Amino acid sequence: MALPQRTPEVVDIRPDQQRLESPNRQTKRNPRRIVGSALIGLGCVIALFLVYEFGLSRLTYERSQTLLMRDLQDLVASKEATALEWVPTEGQPVGVMSIPKIGLTSVIVQGTSPTLTGEGPGHLRGTPLPGRPGNSVILGRRTTFGAPFKRLNELLPGDEVSVSTGAGRFTYLVATVNAIRPGDPDVLASTPDNRLTLITSSPPYLATGRYVVTAVLKGLPASQPVAPESYVAPSELGLAGEAGGLGGLVFWGELAAASVLLALWLSRRVSRRVAWLLGAPLVMALLWGAFAAADRFLPSTL
Repeated sequence: MALPQRTPEVVDIRPDQQRLESPNRQTKRNPRRIVGSALIGLGCVIALFLVYEFGLSRLTYERSQTLLMRDLQDLVASKEATALEWVPTEGQPVGVMSIPKIGLTSVIVQGTSPTLTGEGPGHLRGTPLPGRPGNSVILGRRTTFGAPFKRLNELLPGDEVSVSTGAGRFTYLVATVNAIRPGDPDVLASTPDNRLTLITSSPPYLATGRYVVTAVLKGLPASQPVAPESYVAPSELGLAGEAGGLGGLVFWGELAAASVLLALWLSRRVSRRVAWLLGAPLVMALLWGAFAAADRFLPSTL
């Protein structure tokens, strides 16, 4: 009697994904999932920018202050900054401002563009240097890049503000403290007395107006050098950003996006661990450059 023949069993050794998918039926990408992922990525970038702007930007400020202090010491040692006819160029340190009442000691930089006030309080071009005759105007950040003028609203009439430059140490006494709105009397114009005008944003996170502290010089000023007339751009007045950061934003943003795509490719072709180790530091460094460029669109007193 012949035994029934058994059908040989076929063992499927294909990977699970290939077993579930038919060659003629590949899973299609869901457009909603793609849009959702893009929105999540955009939200993460915005969140990282806020962390940079209101937290990590302090690192840029502190490093810049160290470099500016070193440059100022060199300028004084070389006798360049001690000459009464000295006119600092844009980006050079002007002096050191100290306000004991609010615990502020900061190097003043020449220029008030968003890039320069990220390094420290900026001296407005076209106004006298601190300690010289007239109205010397200083703009500073209130919420970002170390926020040196964060506590400016705590000052009261009679409080002391001192500025040390190559021409000497000058002491000012606070006279007025108030918020200035568009349409109010101009605080940037020249004055017959010798004063220091400190300006920051008002309100703190919008910069639609100015918070202004005026202080009158105690004693005699130093001689005023003859400086050439200079054009001051709207972006240097503290209420508007500058458009020069668009090129940098596009450049660094494209590099960051390309790095993200490279990291995704590595995660699929090599391993996720390798993608994280190589991609994360690179992407963060490129985003830092993009955020620094984006900050130039914001007011210099923010």
